[in-house]
Amino acid sequence: MSNSSWACPFCALHCDDLVVPKLNNKKILNANECLKASEGLSRFNFNSNENKFGYLYGQKEIIQNLITETSKVLSSSKSPFFGGLGLDILGSRSVIKLAKECNATIDHMHGNSISAVLRSFQAKGTIFTTLSEIKSRADLIIFLKSEPNERLPRFAELIDLHNKKSWTIKAKSISNDTSCDFGFLEGMRSILYLLRNNLSSSDLDDDHELVNLVRNSSYCTFVWDPQEFGELSEYIANTLMEIAKEINQKKRAGILTLGSDNGGLSCQNTLSWMTAKAIRSKFSTKSLHYQPELFSLKCCLELKTVDSIFWFSSFCDSLPDENVLNYPFVAIGPESMGKKYSKFFKENSNSIFIPIATPGVNTNGYIIRCDGAAIIPLKKLVDDNVHTVEKLVSQIIDNM
Repeated sequence: MSNSSWACPFCALHCDDLVVPKLNNKKILNANECLKASEGLSRFNFNSNENKFGYLYGQKEIIQNLITETSKVLSSSKSPFFGGLGLDILGSRSVIKLAKECNATIDHMHGNSISAVLRSFQAKGTIFTTLSEIKSRADLIIFLKSEPNERLPRFAELIDLHNKKSWTIKAKSISNDTSCDFGFLEGMRSILYLLRNNLSSSDLDDDHELVNLVRNSSYCTFVWDPQEFGELSEYIANTLMEIAKEINQKKRAGILTLGSDNGGLSCQNTLSWMTAKAIRSKFSTKSLHYQPELFSLKCCLELKTVDSIFWFSSFCDSLPDENVLNYPFVAIGPESMGKKYSKFFKENSNSIFIPIATPGVNTNGYIIRCDGAAIIPLKKLVDDNVHTVEKLVSQIIDNM
């Protein structure tokens, strides 16, 4: 990477044309206007001369002792769960190898949406598009529920949205429960019905108006985020696929699924490359079992099919929503995770926290962009003594 550009790891776009942030008085000064980049970098405070510490059963401890104890926990566990998995390609590869060594169950922190879209893909296929193709060819952008301005601040800029027509299919339900907006799903099926039956009306409602826009466009793109639809996301994906197939009989339509936050696409694709299976799988001595309806963290805790939990997260400092207090719990994440949840780690006598480096900040790495069309190299901004996931996993295996 040149000295004038930097690839950001903090949202699914992974913009690689940003100005390289500068380090000043242990803090990174970000000259870019992207809020995601600024928020992500603000969590880091560097001092390469300091020894790095984590938490071991409520007490601060040096890294080597944390690794030794983590290896003991993993060696004694008969059914560990590997969650979070907010990792780049290199980190994902290392953790998958570790999971194979200890017969772990694996799932991503966004496993609900990833699994739902994958089920649709397996059943229906997909008609995808890329950011560059949308920018150069699409003349109509159709957003499902909302534009991704907060989640992906530069999305409109990267696809040149102000020079295109756009339409947002609004939510039908006033409820905050995204999994029960059946009105939205029925609205999507109504659009499919109008397209299939070549129906139009002079007394336009929203669905008819959108259908007319589609018919008058040369290339339309549907942009959606499965995380906004909860349990309905599989059915939304199926309906989108049918709509795109219908449009493509005479014109061109594509689907852009925004689903690679926190390394989601990198983790899923790396696992597929290495095992030909998907997340929500369980390793055993003989094979890899794929059962997405059983191998989420929530389900495993309810069925009591795991005896320890390992949470990996390079890019964000969030812990699982589920109650993990009754299990040995090892959190592996950026140093900001230890600060944010210091009370949790001090009070929970079953927990271990180990700080790791973040690709694109204090280590190098590779990550897949949200459209799946590019693997973005992430170059570190600073050198410090924080372990990478690959180094950490290697030492854990050596101690087992």
